[in-house]
Amino acid sequence: MFIPICCPNIDCRAHRDPVRGFFVREGFYHPLCRSHAVPRFRCRVCRRGFSRQTFRADRRQKKPAINAACLDLMVSCVGMRQAARVARRTVERRFAWLARHAADFQANRLAAARRDGGNPLFPINHTNARLRHFLARLRRRTWCVTKKRTWLQAHLHIAALWSNFCRGITNRTRTTPAQGLRLAPRRYRSEEVLGWRQDWGPLSPPLPA
Repeated sequence: MFIPICCPNIDCRAHRDPVRGFFVREGFYHPLCRSHAVPRFRCRVCRRGFSRQTFRADRRQKKPAINAACLDLMVSCVGMRQAARVARRTVERRFAWLARHAADFQANRLAAARRDGGNPLFPINHTNARLRHFLARLRRRTWCVTKKRTWLQAHLHIAALWSNFCRGITNRTRTTPAQGLRLAPRRYRSEEVLGWRQDWGPLSPPLPA
């Protein structure tokens, strides 16, 4: 059963310092993008209503089911045009959303880690051969090469999220780099790292252990 960790209203006292029983339940509703009912709640402090969907990273999306597939395509050395063919829909907006979410996800979990050559994640994320294997934008002699630094940085955020938390260090081990640094208790699936919103910093909903 889903239990809200805080009030989603950032101006509410229960967002920064939630106390037990800060909310009351107010039934359910059935969104078109979900096959199950979504519970509703109301904050006792600010009196604002919210639901389980408010805490989801894919809130306001009509087709959240394609997020994991888009993530897998973005790190499979597939260009944007081919990804759109496979997904059967335009993926440019979904790509931008994946990049923002990936940056927030990593920032929340790497805040205490060193971001220089002494960080064990550094040589993994910055090996050119490894990145060329994952990203079509870095392949030699291809039309997929990126033209703007912003989009290349966005793609690197996506690749870092997937390679650090979803992919094993090698093909023979299922241990991820984040597990090796004890930043994650286990290997995450694509659906899990894309599930919960990460734009609240330390107050973002945690992933299940």
